[in-house]
Amino acid sequence: MASGTTTGTAYYIANGNRVDYKANAIDQQPFGLAFVGNNPIGSGCLIQHGTWQDRTTNPPDDFWEKIEESGIGNCFPLPELPESPYGKIEALKKPSYKDAFSAVIKQLKKQ
Repeated sequence: MASGTTTGTAYYIANGNRVDYKANAIDQQPFGLAFVGNNPIGSGCLIQHGTWQDRTTNPPDDFWEKIEESGIGNCFPLPELPESPYGKIEALKKPSYKDAFSAVIKQLKKQ
């Protein structure tokens, strides 16, 4: 996800879906960077174990079986993931993805 502001700041967020084997779930784990003009700020932000609503997805019943069969262990096509690699943040199917974006922006603004 990416968003620009009228003051010249651009935010870039990659929202990974991390398999949480202990909880038998998939958690959003966003990483973000902020760029002010042509100079990036000193660091980015990775949020583990965020607190926004619906950050955790309980996969369908066949998830664990398919992961084991595939051998990849880190990729499963969740139905709420965007179909397109670009578009408006408002077009995201699951509100918690927008919440992940907002949580990273909040942390980056603190820096």
